[in-house]
Amino acid sequence: MDYEKWSKKYFMKDEKLDKKIFSVNYINIPPRFPKNIKNTIDGIKYLSKYLPRVFEKNMIYLYPELYEHVNMYMINYLRKFVGYTLKQEVILNYYQNKTDFKYNEFNEIITGQDKFILWKEKNIEINRNKNSIYEQEDIIKTESFFWYNPEVKTAYYVQNNEEQSFVVSFMNSLLWAVVGTKYIYKTKPHSIWKKLSLIKEEFTGWNYENLKEFIKTKINKAIYLKDKQECLNYLTQNEIPYQIKKEYSYIVYAKINDKIKIVNKYIIDNKGYLEFFKYSEGGYASLMPIN
Repeated sequence: MDYEKWSKKYFMKDEKLDKKIFSVNYINIPPRFPKNIKNTIDGIKYLSKYLPRVFEKNMIYLYPELYEHVNMYMINYLRKFVGYTLKQEVILNYYQNKTDFKYNEFNEIITGQDKFILWKEKNIEINRNKNSIYEQEDIIKTESFFWYNPEVKTAYYVQNNEEQSFVVSFMNSLLWAVVGTKYIYKTKPHSIWKKLSLIKEEFTGWNYENLKEFIKTKINKAIYLKDKQECLNYLTQNEIPYQIKKEYSYIVYAKINDKIKIVNKYIIDNKGYLEFFKYSEGGYASLMPIN
């Protein structure tokens, strides 16, 4: 049903509800929503365990100011996502500071590289059933997360970057394929130049002569740079966006009608290919195979 019908059926403005109800009760609702909630009534029954005065008799009772606030919030929220199918499964920004972690279960502190490796391998196994990417939730993640693609039976780290740049995603996938490391979320397209020495020339196509010629023809005809490292430093310091010199095979996935499909493919040889995910907003993330 539309929101107006839904709110009339389930929202109740309650003049008698004490405004202090949210401050006098210690509320610790888990951030991940239960899978067995199929409709509003199920949700109200679930939340009644935490705030029975607000969620009861198959209704949501709110004091007048909060009623108006929630109503306006819902209207604006639905306008923002009109045409989208929303499948939010977790409360976002749940942890605001260190103390928030102490009061919630399922938090772990990992000490030592050996324990981290064990934890990582365990998580790969646990997350193999994450066979979809939920754009609204996943696009804001700054750390890499798991995705298992059942079509090709491959698990990936998905790594976003701050600018949702194809260039950064490309270099992330290439770096992962060649040396098994990756760039962080805040990597900028121009900062890749300085880090280029991590990758062999045979993979990037950029040697000293190439870089010198690139700078001379595209940026500064008069400048002289004595070696490759000076060239890389110059490009980084002047915030020149990295340019892909060598062609690579690649495929791009995106979500179409709630299914993840290949939407672009460029194959020039059979030596393997780089992989990317394209969000509906147009930005890119790199896909890094882990099995």
